[in-house]
Amino acid sequence: MADAVPGRELVLVGRHHFPTYALVFRLEEATPGRTRLRAETRASGAHALLTGRLPAAARRRAERVR
Repeated sequence: MADAVPGRELVLVGRHHFPTYALVFRLEEATPGRTRLRAETRASGAHALLTGRLPAAARRRAERVR
């Protein structure tokens, strides 16, 4: 399941054997011409730990593109 507000927010919802989780990505204007990506996970502690690396990986990739 997913929900989106184009140019503003993307919410992905899923389920594994036990937990249900959501990944929420928000786009915000940081300064003119720059966009800030905020990522949030809503899940059990173990799932949050594993997905907590996603924002750092996205940031590294974005900085290489500049």
